[in-house]
Amino acid sequence: MSMFLCGRCDNLRDSDDGYCEYGAKGTQLMCSDCMAEQDDEPLPRRQPGEMKYDYIYRTLTEAGCPDDIAHELAREKSR
Repeated sequence: MSMFLCGRCDNLRDSDDGYCEYGAKGTQLMCSDCMAEQDDEPLPRRQPGEMKYDYIYRTLTEAGCPDDIAHELAREKSR
């Protein structure tokens, strides 16, 4: 039995009840209750311009992707 603080609801939870990695680079844990709530939420609709190079590059670098890899991925996906 190990306890963790849920990164979504900020409640102390038991890891034996289930959890998943959450947040940027998986640095936080999310409890099973929050996972179930997240599954029930509709997926966000893609906004116009989301597949442009600048958006993709910024999203990747904010998530911690190395600069050169983010550049290549953004260039390929924005075509």
